Amino acid sequence: MIPNNPVIIPKTAAILVAHNQAEELRRALSALEKSENRELLEILVVDCGSSDSTAALGEEFPGITLLVLPQNFGATKALNIATRTARADFLFLLSPDVEVAPDTVARLTEQLEARADLTGVCPLLVDDAGKAVARTRRYPDRESLAVVRSGGGLAWLLGMGDAVAPDESRVLDEITTKLRAVKP
Repeated sequence: MIPNNPVIIPKTAAILVAHNQAEELRRALSALEKSENRELLEILVVDCGSSDSTAALGEEFPGITLLVLPQNFGATKALNIATRTARADFLFLLSPDVEVAPDTVARLTEQLEARADLTGVCPLLVDDAGKAVARTRRYPDRESLAVVRSGGGLAWLLGMGDAVAPDESRVLDEITTKLRAVKP
């Protein structure tokens, strides 16, 4: 006699793309594992050719799907791969340096299910003190793009490396954040 184990299809897929971010990813995954209705949450991690211990996190977190790419093809390609792999109806794109509260994914999913007029929802990013924070970067201006076209400044434009953006006063400080859903 075959046991009657129903197949549970996840409602939401949390997608995290990482490159050499094992420690940050470990904290993010630990928080996701504590999510309400965890059985309805699919967690997909794309490792973009990391040289740290990111690829070993699949053993530490057996409930995730770890997709290991042979090299860093970039975030867009990694997100496309994860999106095609996901089985859930809703996608939750999450940075590896963000930790969610246990009710975050469930509350966002509830909002999407309850309101047919919504195509997306976004939680509020807060710091450890509960203060709302912005995680934005300035759009490049014509001068910055001209520098890139001439072969320089690409690291700043992509938000990588030690390059300093012109007019630093317009660039917000990076803050490690915790994520909490906003009460409607």
